[in-house]
Amino acid sequence: MNLYLIIIFFIVGMIGLIFIASWYLRFMVGYMVDNKHAIMEYIAQTGKVPEVWANKDYIKKLDKLILYIKTTSLINDESTRTDLLLRLSEVRNQWLEGKSGEELYEEDASNHELRP
Repeated sequence: MNLYLIIIFFIVGMIGLIFIASWYLRFMVGYMVDNKHAIMEYIAQTGKVPEVWANKDYIKKLDKLILYIKTTSLINDESTRTDLLLRLSEVRNQWLEGKSGEELYEEDASNHELRP
């Protein structure tokens, strides 16, 4: 009888451990994907280096982000993928030229004046 009870507790414990591990993995993957997409959106909108990338390897990180966009199945619309790739390639070239985000904003404002 005690052996059956031990086996039942072991099985219940293993099932509980599997559920907890599954939830944790789902949470962490979701966090990483959400973070990557938030960074992608920030760069595409502002042209600035994200604060979380505050080191000199930001070009390598941007290259990894571009590779992610090329290979991910989370972007189903090819026009969206193409637009993102074009925008991030433009930003990459501007970063290589040494332009800051503020300079890019000033250029955008002067090139896209609002007319009544």
